[in-house]
Amino acid sequence: MSVEANFASAEIELVIHATEDRQKVLSVIEGIIGIKPEEFAVSNIKGHFGNEITLLKANINGKQATEIAYKIAAMMGDADRMHIHDNFDLYMDDRNSLYIRISKQKLFERKIVLSQEDSLKIKLKTVRRFQPKSEMENYRKLLVQSD
Repeated sequence: MSVEANFASAEIELVIHATEDRQKVLSVIEGIIGIKPEEFAVSNIKGHFGNEITLLKANINGKQATEIAYKIAAMMGDADRMHIHDNFDLYMDDRNSLYIRISKQKLFERKIVLSQEDSLKIKLKTVRRFQPKSEMENYRKLLVQSD
């Protein structure tokens, strides 16, 4: 049985530190998640100690947002998928957007791993903002049936 869950948009944010190679990080993200480097808006700021920090943000709409969600779910390990599935309400807001953070460093190992530190922040907006709980179950099932 296949579950269908479509997303209206995806917002991806990450921080690149002065010691990291921005092009290398963007290349890995493109290779794994499918977001091209030119899709990211770039903001440069100074850190607490005067170090350079680059903030990157991409807003992806439509079919590509859904494709990104499916890629992430498919590459995520069983333990992380089940953690989100079992704690689904903790990852959703009142407008039914799904929030996850994945390790930037583990992407270099071609792995999608949940992480709160040095992570890509991903916000996936559902097609309709306010859906009945029964329809939200498809988004939850996506995690356990995306092999």
